[in-house]
Amino acid sequence: MNILRSKLSTYIIPIIIIVIYFCLCLATINDFGVTWDFTDRINAGLWHLRLPLTVKNYTMLSWGPFSSIPSVVTYLIFYKFSHLFSFDAAYNLFSIIMGTVGIAVIYLFAKKLFGSLIALFSALTLALTPRYFGHLHNNMKDVSQAVFFTASLYFCYRLIEKPDLKKLFLATVSFAVAFNTKFNALFVLPIGFAWWFFRRKIQHRIPLSRHFFLLYLILAPLVSYLLWSLFWLNPWERLLDLISSSVTTTTAMPVLYFGNLYMSGQNIPWHYPYGMLLAVTPAPIIFFFLIGLFILLKKMPENSNYLFLFLWFVIPLLRFFKPGMIVIDDIRHFMEVIFPFSIIAGVGFTHFLKRISHMFHHVSFIFSCVYICYLILQVSSVHPYQTSYFSEWLGGIKGAQGKFDIEFWAGSYKQAMQYLNQNARNNAKITVAMAPDIAKLYLRPDLSDTVNENNLTKANSQIYNESDYTVILNRESFFNWYNIYPYLKSNKPVYSLTSLEVPLVYIFQNNRNENNVINKPK
Repeated sequence: MNILRSKLSTYIIPIIIIVIYFCLCLATINDFGVTWDFTDRINAGLWHLRLPLTVKNYTMLSWGPFSSIPSVVTYLIFYKFSHLFSFDAAYNLFSIIMGTVGIAVIYLFAKKLFGSLIALFSALTLALTPRYFGHLHNNMKDVSQAVFFTASLYFCYRLIEKPDLKKLFLATVSFAVAFNTKFNALFVLPIGFAWWFFRRKIQHRIPLSRHFFLLYLILAPLVSYLLWSLFWLNPWERLLDLISSSVTTTTAMPVLYFGNLYMSGQNIPWHYPYGMLLAVTPAPIIFFFLIGLFILLKKMPENSNYLFLFLWFVIPLLRFFKPGMIVIDDIRHFMEVIFPFSIIAGVGFTHFLKRISHMFHHVSFIFSCVYICYLILQVSSVHPYQTSYFSEWLGGIKGAQGKFDIEFWAGSYKQAMQYLNQNARNNAKITVAMAPDIAKLYLRPDLSDTVNENNLTKANSQIYNESDYTVILNRESFFNWYNIYPYLKSNKPVYSLTSLEVPLVYIFQNNRNENNVINKPK
């Protein structure tokens, strides 16, 4: 009975937090629209389920099947069959579920590594990171892959720590699911191997886990391939396609980073992930992360759990030291590191809390409340555009204008298109430069029928003058790629959807004699 009470007292607070968090996400689900990859991902899921597609001539890419199927299942159940949600809410529901599960996973993992207090603040830090909150509402693959990645690594850790057949099974199956969600799961294996190897050196003994872990290194890829084979007619060819596309798919796409234009796959600087994490993370989290990182470096020679956390954060980012690494779109391509990042910040916050409690009695609770409330204010200040959040030290979203892409994901089209629905004449012709398929979903039928079919990359700039209205996403890195600058220099938007006074989407009404110049990025 005492053991049961102890467990309840340990888990009751995080359970309450997770339930409240899920209810909050559910309550705000209709504030978010679908994003740029929606058309591709929903058709991929329909293709895997052998159901009719929404577009003709669809080309199936070799992405992980679990990055597309679950969201389509919630879309079919809660929109097509039951009409309990709107189409976008039903589709985004799985991402919300997985994002909330991620809070539980990070709590359990951090508790296993460092105890309940660090676990609690690690989970709260992740939950209240604005970009995470934004992505879990409409990112159909990166959030789920980060959660599956973390769960897979958790079972790998447990296998190495205290090996048995049950843990071997759980570690193997969880890795297979993670890999079939996204290619990033491969980094679980070198993290596990590095920790297994260095842990033996630290503890000056050879644990029995050697045999189980080496078996895991064989079984995990094998079971992953077997699971992969259930979804593809030519699994080996599709696997080779996956490897190829994972290192080439965004090649030559422009990336705006601290005011400079780079090209994905060509000249992305090695520090891109670290710079982006600094740019989009609230300043207090960065501060406590730096404290936590210092604690890690100090303690990991004598404590293998600190070493494990360090490896977890560092190893997935080592790929960016490869010249010309492919990456776009803020932190979503390496979202798995947000979990160890949050735990390191949790370590730093807890250490800081203990220090000030020695100097000022009874201040810990007040300081914790201030920290949590401040993060809540940061998340709510840009709602529902948390994927356009930028850190205070950068000057927020205003300071980021011209230095980073303000809106890269097209989730703002849901609200922006309401201007056209309310003001455009019947059958007005609409030109949407980027992600027109997403804009169509939120336009009234007579307008959606007039929208261009394809993205207008490398288009003749005259095309933007040939419609009644032109819609341009505030993704500056793509302005040259879409040949938009000539149009922007000679036209003024009739409407701009803004976040904290910074435009996310411009809507222009053509045949107006007004001039406005939007500066190029450097």
